[in-house]
Amino acid sequence: MPEQILKDFAAQGGRFVLAASDLGFIGQVRGLLSGLGIAPTAVQVRSDAQDLPGALAEVGGDEGRTVVLVERFLEGKETSYAFKRLRAQYPEVGLVLVIESVPEPERVMLYKELGVDAFVRKPVATDALAAKIAQVIQPSSRLLRLLRMGRRLLVAGRADQALELAERALAVAPETPVLLVLKGDALERQGRMDEARRAWEEAHFLSRDALDPLCRLARAVAGESVPDDFGRDDARGDEDPEARRAWMRYLRRLDRLSPLNPDRKVALGDVHLQLGQEGVARDFFDQAQDLAAVELPDWLADVCASIGDVWAARDWGRSEEYYRRALSVRGQRQGARDVDVYNRLGLSLRKQGQWERAVQAYRKGLRLDERNERLLYNMAMAYADGRDYGKSRDLLLRAFEATPNFTGGDDPRACYNIAMVFTRMRDRDTALRYAERSLALDPTFESARVLRERLHAKTTAAPDASDLPPDLPEG
Repeated sequence: MPEQILKDFAAQGGRFVLAASDLGFIGQVRGLLSGLGIAPTAVQVRSDAQDLPGALAEVGGDEGRTVVLVERFLEGKETSYAFKRLRAQYPEVGLVLVIESVPEPERVMLYKELGVDAFVRKPVATDALAAKIAQVIQPSSRLLRLLRMGRRLLVAGRADQALELAERALAVAPETPVLLVLKGDALERQGRMDEARRAWEEAHFLSRDALDPLCRLARAVAGESVPDDFGRDDARGDEDPEARRAWMRYLRRLDRLSPLNPDRKVALGDVHLQLGQEGVARDFFDQAQDLAAVELPDWLADVCASIGDVWAARDWGRSEEYYRRALSVRGQRQGARDVDVYNRLGLSLRKQGQWERAVQAYRKGLRLDERNERLLYNMAMAYADGRDYGKSRDLLLRAFEATPNFTGGDDPRACYNIAMVFTRMRDRDTALRYAERSLALDPTFESARVLRERLHAKTTAAPDASDLPPDLPEG
């Protein structure tokens, strides 16, 4: 029966990805699949767990028809981050962790939190290995099959059908926490947050030690936490102190259940910093880095960048320190995913009045993605900070060329900044277009209104520099 499930899975386009260094186990997996007549092209093998997203892209096909097996340790590092990243990028992939000994309970909780579907303990008989993989492909439990169907509906954007599925199942089994979580997820996708929270709270009441409802409740009370890509740096977190304390309560419960998650330590540091407890926050940030240090390097880089985001609302110098640390950890492995860190590093330098160093940071980011509109825009603003409006204009023109539907055109402050640069360069038509766009997006934006009036007042030329504010507003 398990062998037939694997055969049918492969015949329907199923794929297998293996991240391992144990040649004996690699040979066993290949032998199992080839013995079932499954073509070698259906299998991708990697020795680097950080390269798994690339392997999934290579095998192609439907992500819901891919099974990934990963050894717990590769190159002396825990591979938990691989599961975290894969579950985030490919929600429907089947994830199997290959172990040699039973991990400590806290580590098992982390694996479950990160979305591991099954565990295989080596050495393993080939028929037992086949059974484990088959169970991931086709769960024997009716409840697990139903939950998988609901998850696929949510991934496909069909929240109404996922909600209907959950409610039908709850009519039969009304106090099933995992079904209540599914219901809450569907309600959240529909924008019905109060109802979603009630569903998650009921799930938490029924199963106090379940991670999923607690994770969702913590997320629901957490505010926006990072500066955005165009340089805006809104306040971190919910302004309501009681909401911050509720967030902390949920996080602490989660941390007691699953204490090895570095991201949660960062979140705990964040909320304590919001409550003015800097010493406690620093302790949590240190714990986060210590936990991430035993994982694949990319998780430590992500943790450092996240800590940088936390400090960004309070101390730009400290945020710079952590962004640089994140980039240092990535080292020679830097790629497109580091562009955002360079962007935030540049913003932290601009906020410290160091526009020239900000330009250097943006330039390094552009080496990784030369057409990135956010980097081009923010580098243009850095040059404007230094009053080099010619270079600022040239970079904005590059941004327009790189992205005809320039995203910055959807923000009134970005539009105003663009209008100011082109005003300085005496390009009245472009300046007027962006000033009007700024006001269309925010009719109460007084600086944009004044600029538009002055541009209209001089129909043949842009206003003189003496007519305008001396500097651009903070972008």
